[in-house]
Amino acid sequence: ASIDFSQYRNTQFYSLADSGVYDAMNQSVEFSDGDYFLFLNAGDVLFSRTILSEIAKIIENNSNCHCFSGQTLQINNKTNEPCRLLGSALIHRIFPLSQCPHPSFIISRKIIESINPLFDADLFIASDYKQQLIIRKSNLWRVLYINKILSIMPLGGKSTNSISSYLRGYREVASFSYDLFGIVFLYILFVKLILNIFTRFYSIPKHNF
Repeated sequence: ASIDFSQYRNTQFYSLADSGVYDAMNQSVEFSDGDYFLFLNAGDVLFSRTILSEIAKIIENNSNCHCFSGQTLQINNKTNEPCRLLGSALIHRIFPLSQCPHPSFIISRKIIESINPLFDADLFIASDYKQQLIIRKSNLWRVLYINKILSIMPLGGKSTNSISSYLRGYREVASFSYDLFGIVFLYILFVKLILNIFTRFYSIPKHNF
C-alpha cells in the first residue's frame, strides 16, 4: 500500500534512481539540513511517538558527543513477538569495536562531513558496520550509549532473511575490517559471532506491540 505523505506536514518524500539501499542512504544526506541523522530502513519504526523528543533532549544535554547509540528491539514480523534486543550499552563497553544497531545509531553532521562516502554503496549487507569502524578509526568515536529502546526492526530483512545473507555479511565484515584494522579483524569477527548468539538469549523486556 502506498503512503500519502502529504498528510504529514513535517515529512518530505523524495524518489530517485539508485544502485542499492546504501546508495539511496547516501543520496538522502543531500536533501537533509539537520544536525543529526538517524537512518531507518523499510520496516524499521521508532519505538514510540515521543522517542524523537526524548532523543533531542539527550543530544541537547550531551552536545560534545558525535554519536548516540540506543537499543533496537528485533521482532518476528509474522507473530509480532520480540526476538532479540540489540545495542546493550554494557555489551559495547565490554567489547570495543562491536556493532551498534543502525536503526538506533544517531550521527552528527560533523561525521557526515568527515566521512565520504558515508556508506559504501558497493556493499550489500554490512556498510553500516563499516561506517562505524571508520568513525572509530578516524578518532571521531565520541559516543553516548543510551540505555533505552529507540527503534523496532523486523526480522527477515536482507541481512537476516537466509543463511546465505548471514554468510555474505560475515564475508563483507571480514574484508573491510581487515583493511581497516589488520589482524584485529579476527577479534571483530569473533565479537560479531558471539553477540549474534548471545542476543538470541538476552533477556527482552515485555512490551505490547
